[in-house]
Amino acid sequence: MIHISKQAIVWSIALTGAVLVVPLIAMQLTDQVSWKTGDFVVAAAMVLVASLMYFHITQRQRKQTNKLLWGLLIGLLLISVWVVLAIDII
Repeated sequence: MIHISKQAIVWSIALTGAVLVVPLIAMQLTDQVSWKTGDFVVAAAMVLVASLMYFHITQRQRKQTNKLLWGLLIGLLLISVWVVLAIDII
């Protein structure tokens, strides 16, 4: 069974909210950003899952280097999927 602390869940939700504020503000400032509700839902799910995955994987890691490497890997995967969805490569 997967165990993730309440603090990790709170941090994940806060991170998700912080990431989603960026396009929300950009939509108010320019017409070039036009996200729909579905875009926000998909982005929120992706960021939330990625951050919870990071906390789950690194909770037993002792070395900061390992935590950093896992964070970079998960971050790169998240950005890769985001880019593919954003510009419709595939």
